[in-house]
Amino acid sequence: MKAVLSAFVGHMTKFQLAERQTPDLDAELAALEDEDGEGIVGDEDVESEEEEGEVEDGDELAPEVRESDETVVDEVADEADLEHRLPSLSLRDAKAGQIALTKLRKLAQKIHWSLTICEALAEDCEAVNVWPRHIVRDVSTRWNSSTELIHSVLLIEKALSCLVIRKEFNRPRGVRLERFMLSRAEWEILKGIKPLLDAILYATKEVSQSAVPMVHPIIPLINSITAIFDKFIDNLNSHPAVCHAAFRGLLMLNKYYKRTDDAVVYQIAMLMHSSTKTSYFIRAGWSAEWIGATVTPEGRLTLQKS
Repeated sequence: MKAVLSAFVGHMTKFQLAERQTPDLDAELAALEDEDGEGIVGDEDVESEEEEGEVEDGDELAPEVRESDETVVDEVADEADLEHRLPSLSLRDAKAGQIALTKLRKLAQKIHWSLTICEALAEDCEAVNVWPRHIVRDVSTRWNSSTELIHSVLLIEKALSCLVIRKEFNRPRGVRLERFMLSRAEWEILKGIKPLLDAILYATKEVSQSAVPMVHPIIPLINSITAIFDKFIDNLNSHPAVCHAAFRGLLMLNKYYKRTDDAVVYQIAMLMHSSTKTSYFIRAGWSAEWIGATVTPEGRLTLQKS
């Protein structure tokens, strides 16, 4: 998930560092930050902020974990720019995606910590005839919270557009929600990335919902995700940031996929399970050389001796 979203969170690649800078987009990103003295919520919700603020501390990743993750993600991002399957992701396209997701995350945070804003959002939902929805907060330690956030806001897009222009939420030194208003192009970027993130969320739930983890469904599931990534990468109508998000996800997935070639447990599980066996590999288009090496008596003997 981190590799996919790296195209949206400001992970600068070597190619982008060498590009001409984008002061207009940098200024737009800077405007999304709170000024000195501003809190998460407005004056009317100061007490709720003080009561709830400590909850945030538990959502932080350990520094060593974050550093390790970022190193791997940066390597994948650079690798994507070196490949010729897609043109390198330009700094301007990358920041367009970053601005869209940053606006969404910060707006969700403001809504989450303010009962007043939550009540106003419910009113706006009723006014535009949509069912009031809970806005899921994006948390760094919860892998799929970005997916759930995007899903929840797309259901109430019109209501959010009404909420952010309310005068009571745009006073000086207040929450100033209007700066988080998404443009039509930014909404389209989020709508473009949502189906890709949905596929990852589905795969995560499929793997984690079983009380007893099973080995044999993993490779077919990875193959399905790979096909989805390929579809997004090759979609010329998608925003470049969405295409690169899929490409980075595919490159990260392949890093783990390659390890199954030497994993005897995976090979035995796939060959022995009644729903897969040799026929699965043939249907999936695996090379005859790999299938022969593991299915023939000589190949099985190799597995037994490993």
